[in-house]
Formats: sequence, structure tokens, C-alpha cells
Amino acid sequence: MIKCVILDDELLAISYLKLLCEQIDNVEVVKAFNDPKIFLNEIANLDCNVCILDIEMPGMNGLQVAELISDSKNNFYHSL
Repeated sequence: MIKCVILDDELLAISYLKLLCEQIDNVEVVKAFNDPKIFLNEIANLDCNVCILDIEMPGMNGLQVAELISDSKNNFYHSL
């Protein structure tokens, strides 16, 4: 099972992405966010394999979010 988390600032886009994911076997949307800061606060506590990130969002874009997630995962693994 692929566990997915969605981050998009537009609620309609989140709904559409959820709908698309539900049509794929073995994909489960664990949680969806419309605020990058809340997403970053909660992502470490979520069991997920894939993050779908909106590229253009106000304040922080999806690439910046991806970099922060990547950095935090690398720091976690280096501390083990």
C-alpha cells in the first residue's frame, strides 16, 4: 500500500487530487493540507511514502517544502 500526503493551497485541487488517488489501486491518501507550515509541523508524525506538493503556493513553494523534508529526513538518518 502506498500512503500519500497532499499539500496544496487550493481546496478544489486537494479534492481533485484525492479523487485521482482513490482511483489507483493500493494508494491511500493519509492526510491533506492546505498550509505548508502545518504540513511541516505534522509530516514527521505521519506514516506516508509519497508527498504530492503544489509548486506555487503563497509564502513557501513546494520545492522549498520538499527541500526541508529532505533535509530533516537526512538529519534523522544521520543521527541514528
